[in-house]
Amino acid sequence: MMVTSPVVAVIGGLVVRGGVVAVIALLGDDAQDSSTAVLIAVILGVILMFTLGFVQVRVSVDKRGLRVVSRLLGIRLKQLPLDQVESAFAETLSPLRSGGWGYRLTSGRTAVVMRGCPGLVANQRRGTQFAVTVDDPEAAAALLTALSDGNPPTICRRGPP
Repeated sequence: MMVTSPVVAVIGGLVVRGGVVAVIALLGDDAQDSSTAVLIAVILGVILMFTLGFVQVRVSVDKRGLRVVSRLLGIRLKQLPLDQVESAFAETLSPLRSGGWGYRLTSGRTAVVMRGCPGLVANQRRGTQFAVTVDDPEAAAALLTALSDGNPPTICRRGPP
C-alpha cells in the first residue's frame, strides 16, 4: 500500500521555492560571497531530501511482518517482525493528536502519520504500540493478526532445555 501525505508535499514545495529565491537573491547581491549561497543551497537540499523522504511511504504486511519504507529514498522507517506483534486493530489517527505529520515518537507509541485518516495500530509484545495511516486498516490488521498468530514469540534459552 502506498500512502501519500499532501501536507508534507506542500511543505517540500515551499522549501524548494524559498530556497531558490534565497539563493538567487544571494547570488545577485555583489556584496555577498558566493560561498554563502552555496552553503544555503546545500542546507536547503538536505532539508528538502529529508522532507520529500516522507511524502510517500510504502506499507506492507506479509510473512516478514509489518514494514514501512520511504518510497523516494528507499529507507526503511520501521520493521516489526511477526513474533513481536501481539495484536493489531484499526483506529482513526489524527496528526494533531499525534504531534504532527511524519514519523512521531511519543511515550509508549511510535507512529508514521501521513494524514488524518484510519490507521493500522500494532500492539507489540514489549508493551509499546506502532501506528501507521493506511487506506484499508481493517484488512491490514486482520492479515497482521492472522500471520502473527502463527508465529509465537521466540524464547532464547541458554544451555540444555
